[in-house]
Amino acid sequence: MAKFIFGKKIKEKELKEEGIQIEFAMTPPKKKKKKLSERIWDIAAEAVEEVDEINEELVEITKAGGGFLISVCGSLVSGLDLLLDICEWFIIKTAVIVGRKWHQGRLLVIKHKNFIIKESLVLVLATICLVGVFAWGTDYEYSYNGRALGIVKEQKDVVEILDMVSEELSLQHGSSIVIDPNTDISFRPVVSHGKEIDDSDTVLRRFTYMGEIQAQACAIKANGKVLVVVENEEIAKQVLESIQNLFLNTSEGVKYEYIGFVEDVEIEPCSTTLNNVSSLSTAVRAIRNGGQEATVYVVEGGDTIYGICEKLGISFDQLQAMNPGLTLDTTLHAGDTFNTQ
Repeated sequence: MAKFIFGKKIKEKELKEEGIQIEFAMTPPKKKKKKLSERIWDIAAEAVEEVDEINEELVEITKAGGGFLISVCGSLVSGLDLLLDICEWFIIKTAVIVGRKWHQGRLLVIKHKNFIIKESLVLVLATICLVGVFAWGTDYEYSYNGRALGIVKEQKDVVEILDMVSEELSLQHGSSIVIDPNTDISFRPVVSHGKEIDDSDTVLRRFTYMGEIQAQACAIKANGKVLVVVENEEIAKQVLESIQNLFLNTSEGVKYEYIGFVEDVEIEPCSTTLNNVSSLSTAVRAIRNGGQEATVYVVEGGDTIYGICEKLGISFDQLQAMNPGLTLDTTLHAGDTFNTQ
């Protein structure tokens, strides 16, 4: 196109010089339609150019971000180096101070070595003397179910005679009495200076005359209520027989088709204290007078200490006062009895 216009101007100049005027009527050339393949290539070229521009922008962004990241990492490394320097300085300073104090202490010990040795020996001897005096003046207070009985020199002075105590009490009361040293007996170290020390005979006597010792006995019940507690089943049967004989007519010619009690009377084993065990005559007299259900409570399955207090309408302190040795930790068993007055 440029060549055509340039040629046109040259031709017009020549004709003007010759005095000839010519008018050109020029029609612009028609544009050729591009083929489909050429159009596809053009679109592809444009897409490539766009991708190149995007890549160039991404490279610039990456360079800027990388520089920032490097700057941050450099700052962190510098801060870490500073922290390590501070820690190193603190450790070195502490080590120097400790070493200086240690050296000063060592010099002080060397200077006063004789005094320290002498005072240490005095302290050791004083400690030995105190331990000896404590061991010599310390004995053991022995208790039965929380009730203090006396003081002995050694625990074995009590433990070794428990079997003898159980046998003696069983013979005296006709009941099965067993004292368990692990559950019934407790010891407490005490200073015995000026106090009486029990020997074996004294220990035996204290247990023998103590009424709060637990014993296996038999309870006579009427309609589920305890009338009286006796030593064993044989005595319980004798008591019931004696009660029946009180109402029998021994005249000649009198015969009975059936002899029994109107109430549902039964004999049940129970665990109670020696104070609650009645002799045969005492039991007969108690039943004739209406029994002792108001003075003894027999533990039933599921009972608790506070539950018993609610049933009796009394406080725990009142129940404990009537049953020495009773605590909130006391284990209850069905058949156990408590004094209620």
